[in-house]
Amino acid sequence: MNIQDNVKDYYGKVLTATSDLQTSACCTMAAPPDYIKTALANIHPEVSARYYGCGLVAPLALSGARVLDLGSGSGQDAY
Repeated sequence: MNIQDNVKDYYGKVLTATSDLQTSACCTMAAPPDYIKTALANIHPEVSARYYGCGLVAPLALSGARVLDLGSGSGQDAY
């Protein structure tokens, strides 16, 4: 199996929920601020379970900022 097939297999078959991640490379130990936790609580559980992103992309100090996430997977990072 070539690298492209391995990636397709991992993201398409092996990785079905956040708990299936086999690496901690995309994890952050910092807890998000309360206002981000409140927003995350409104995300459908199926979307949250399929979030495989690297950290939290919500800008903490950029008033009026917009995020464009190309290839956002579950869509949690698309604002």
